[in-house]
Amino acid sequence: MSFEGPLLTTSQFERLDSCALARLLIFDFVGSDDGGVLVALAVIPSEDISPTLEQRATFRSGKRLIRSDADLWGAPDVMKPTPTITALLHTGLFASDYVVGARGPVVYDKGFDWNCLVDMLDRFTLQRPFHHPRTQIRVPSRYRRSLSNLNQLLSNHHIKHGRYV
Repeated sequence: MSFEGPLLTTSQFERLDSCALARLLIFDFVGSDDGGVLVALAVIPSEDISPTLEQRATFRSGKRLIRSDADLWGAPDVMKPTPTITALLHTGLFASDYVVGARGPVVYDKGFDWNCLVDMLDRFTLQRPFHHPRTQIRVPSRYRRSLSNLNQLLSNHHIKHGRYV
């Protein structure tokens, strides 16, 4: 795991890319490397993510092997990882800039402070704009959607593309 955030799985990307509605994406920033203890969550608005055509192709191909000219000579295949969250951001920020609560090495001292996440989510329920991260202005009303609306959009995407999302 790095400051660029976790790699997205193909199914996570399909859910993200299935509709244009503004949503909040919450990622366990450290992932399974920490022994199952939650220490950092990143709250990333979906409007900050703009995958390129090449990145979409990587996710949708289902193929992660890179075939190079060296393969002709018996070299082993090289795994091509899916892009990190930072690679999908168009804001010029790193995924680590979206972490709520403690940052840096201090994050391991006390574990995750759930109050930081609750405060962040609460700011999205208010009426006035705010900054998250510090350089990006958020308008809370853009993120108000019902879960049934989102589930219906995901179902429609599944039916249209014949894929599990």
